[in-house]
Amino acid sequence: MSHPSEGLLRRAVDEPAAMGDAERAHLGDCERCRAELAAAIADRDAVAARLSTGTGTGTGTMTETETTPDVDAAWRRLAATLETADPRVAPLAGPPPRQARRSRFRRPVVAVAAAAVVAVGTTAAAAAADWLPIFKPERVTAVTLDVRDVSAMPDLSAYGELDVPGDPEPHDVASAAEAAERSGIAVPEVAGLPRGVTGSPRYAVIDRTTARFTFSATKAREAARRSGHDLPPMPAGVDGSVLELQVGPGVIETWTSGGGIPKLGVLRMAAPVASSEGVSLGTLRDYLLAQPGLPAEAADQLRRIPLDGSVLPIPVPKQLATTHPTTVDGVQATEVALRDGSAAALVWIKDGELTAVVGSLDVADVTEVARGLR
Repeated sequence: MSHPSEGLLRRAVDEPAAMGDAERAHLGDCERCRAELAAAIADRDAVAARLSTGTGTGTGTMTETETTPDVDAAWRRLAATLETADPRVAPLAGPPPRQARRSRFRRPVVAVAAAAVVAVGTTAAAAAADWLPIFKPERVTAVTLDVRDVSAMPDLSAYGELDVPGDPEPHDVASAAEAAERSGIAVPEVAGLPRGVTGSPRYAVIDRTTARFTFSATKAREAARRSGHDLPPMPAGVDGSVLELQVGPGVIETWTSGGGIPKLGVLRMAAPVASSEGVSLGTLRDYLLAQPGLPAEAADQLRRIPLDGSVLPIPVPKQLATTHPTTVDGVQATEVALRDGSAAALVWIKDGELTAVVGSLDVADVTEVARGLR
């Protein structure tokens, strides 16, 4: 038989039952596959150790590592490591601490373009001091990005001031009932867990957060001078204009492996909405997409999105993942799968709510969970 995929070997580290008899027999005879499995176990134990307040009990076999995860401490260690790492390499996954999360909200320009501006209609300018809803997505679509371009994109903080009041961090709660009561969002019920996912979920709540970004021509000119880049002139009406993005509320339920690492997660939240104050929406869109550093391929994809505020772009790093359109519960959905087969996600919007199913699973398992939600 052919060699088991890297994704199957990595999944088998935490889910021994994921590997069938034929694959196990092959593993016993194949030195190459045993070496890959040993590397996956070492990766698992290293990650668990980074997340743990104590020491793990990895044994080099397909057993679970017992750890007590300390995410805050893990991120402090990771941040210290990244200070000496190649600055051109951007982190691709994981929940950054609050300050880093705010920086990522600002970087790159495509984050705002994809989240609000690029999806607006070609309506007339809003009157000064009048708020105009510009973005209320009803479906999602993928925008593929080259990971080599990400670090070259401009930092939106150079163009103005971002204000994110409150605490955007998810808050743990004791039960699904408490999550529903605090958020006002009905917690999805998973009809059946995939093979290898066991136990009861943990629940968390995302509070409603309203972020406001105020454009500043002065800051943009100063940033251009420091960087040596030529920025397009800020059009009349953009200086001092405000974008307001509302995210949440929402609920999260997660199932973890023995190392405390999430194995399956289901997110449901109010779809993000955006409003603009005091600027022509078409002018603002064109200005952001004209910034240096925004990859032409990504800008072209964003320009092709219908300009009626109904589509939420989902950025996907094309070297690491594939994406395909599909359907869930009668609506359009976007499927994303890591190329090594070790993880997948499905995202869709229905009745004003965004739902995402994410897991260290194959696409078939994630799809089965998504289509079985109640």
